[in-house]
Amino acid sequence: MSLKEKFDLLRASIVECDQALRRLEQKSKILTQHVETSVLMARARENKDA
Repeated sequence: MSLKEKFDLLRASIVECDQALRRLEQKSKILTQHVETSVLMARARENKDA
């Protein structure tokens, strides 16, 4: 395998890792929003019951 082929393979791997990281960041944002919504709903129920 030539140096150029190794470099191209490494570059492709970096691109794949970057895409996977972006997907994880999006999922993390969605999960954070769900948690924040759940906390707000729980607080609203507590205030309603009080």
